[in-house]
Amino acid sequence: MSKKLLKNKILRWTLENTEDLSGKTVLITGATGSIGSEILKVLLFRNAFVVILCRDESKARRIVKDLGICFFKKVDIMTADLFDNRSLVDLVEKIYAKYERIDYLVNNAGCYHLKPRLNKEEMDIHFATNSFAPFYLTQKLLPLLGRGKVVSTSSISYTFDGVDFDDINSVKIKNKTAIYARSKLFLTLSMIGLNREAEPLGVRVRLSHPGVCGTELFNASKGGFSKFFNATALVFLKIFCMSPSKAALTSLLTIFKDYPADCWSEPSGFVHAWGYPKINKMPANKLNPDDIERAYALMKELTAKVDKDYDGR
Repeated sequence: MSKKLLKNKILRWTLENTEDLSGKTVLITGATGSIGSEILKVLLFRNAFVVILCRDESKARRIVKDLGICFFKKVDIMTADLFDNRSLVDLVEKIYAKYERIDYLVNNAGCYHLKPRLNKEEMDIHFATNSFAPFYLTQKLLPLLGRGKVVSTSSISYTFDGVDFDDINSVKIKNKTAIYARSKLFLTLSMIGLNREAEPLGVRVRLSHPGVCGTELFNASKGGFSKFFNATALVFLKIFCMSPSKAALTSLLTIFKDYPADCWSEPSGFVHAWGYPKINKMPANKLNPDDIERAYALMKELTAKVDKDYDGR
């Protein structure tokens, strides 16, 4: 199948499964990454006003410029480092200062296979970025979301490992893929718990799994796999991984379609790693109700600590 035909199929799917978002405001993290920029593209072409939450403003501006200069009037770029909780608190304050309502929050930013690093609150970069930051943003912005929706990018990898509440930074784990998997498990558990707080307010908190995609998370220059791995795996990634535009479809389906809280959007193909998105029940083998409550309580406790440390809301 030619790349041109594949792109046409993706475009056709997008036209059939998305709708006009005129008058809607969407906040998105990770919009300067490969999958995130594809989500951004569809949001803008569907006439949403998009608040891009990113670390690198110049990169965000280049992406918007490549889409078309006309789109600059439909975006607001806010900078923040999700690994830095002071920056996270300041970001929330800036959002409240500028916006009275948010229709969608898309937690798409993530990191993978990085060297261990702790922030001032002694959270590892994987836990801070993949687990805590999405929870913090969602919980703090609930009053602005009205009857809106939160879409967080999880991963089937959450089923790979168990949760350890005495080791949230995964210091006992040497395998970096397992560290990533546990951070996605903390995200998944805590977001399911947070949905129970959000639903009485009319806010839906949902998750998606993008499938296998060779994103910049694998880039050695950004702390991912080694240069040798990247060189030898490049052919494999091109053959077997989905394109970012196709991997973005699970998040887009979650944005535009409603489904029950125990479901998520995932690829419909082999082992749910490839293919066009479909709504299925989330794998329940790691979603113990007690763990959901503990993860939610842990995130609420960390949220309160960060707010106390930095005078947050």
